[in-house]
Amino acid sequence: MRENRPSGSVEGAAGDRGPYSDPASNELWPHRSQPALRASGDPTVESRGNVDRHQLLLPARVITIDDIEALRGRLRELPRNQPTEVSKQEAVILLACELGAARRRGYCPEEVAQLMSEQGITIHAATLRGYLRR
Repeated sequence: MRENRPSGSVEGAAGDRGPYSDPASNELWPHRSQPALRASGDPTVESRGNVDRHQLLLPARVITIDDIEALRGRLRELPRNQPTEVSKQEAVILLACELGAARRRGYCPEEVAQLMSEQGITIHAATLRGYLRR
């Protein structure tokens, strides 16, 4: 009795794996079925949320030297980023000059840590010493 094979499958061909040799068959390869459409009608993402890179419809974009120069100009014009919040380690880094000056004036790390805690930056002396060593 002849095995029921999908069209295009040749018995004995290199790489023949029986009925699974035709990945275009939706019955044998359910994960290759048509992707679910997004609300926008874009079929680039399957219903499971995985991108099937073979079904991406976007053409490859060539990056030109003009693109690079335009981006270079925009990056140069960016203003300095001034964060409003920093971590304790970043606070110590920003205050490194002043903390070093306090130490040279005879203040020990415990005293400096106490002063910082009074100003709202709670830090242990050992942590302060570790940050200043870096």
